[in-house]
Amino acid sequence: MDSLGRFFGAIFAGYGLAWLWAARQSPIPATAVRWLAGVFLLGALGRLLSLAVHGWPHGFQVALAVVELLLPPLFLWLAHAEEKALPAGASG
Repeated sequence: MDSLGRFFGAIFAGYGLAWLWAARQSPIPATAVRWLAGVFLLGALGRLLSLAVHGWPHGFQVALAVVELLLPPLFLWLAHAEEKALPAGASG
């Protein structure tokens, strides 16, 4: 478990740093947002697969799954809307 925890700690730190990098760009690169939202959505799909195979987890895990299912489409929509609002050639 220690190895798994350390692995996920590094992955989460890298993922968070990637979001911070993207958010600090001007304009925020829509391509980066799409990729990061896609990875986020894959995590939610993993939770759903686990739910189907092993049953309902703790309520907090269900709440996390809801957030992970709702935010990626929002991020994708925002990236699309921002990209449309920018002048040609200025999007990421």
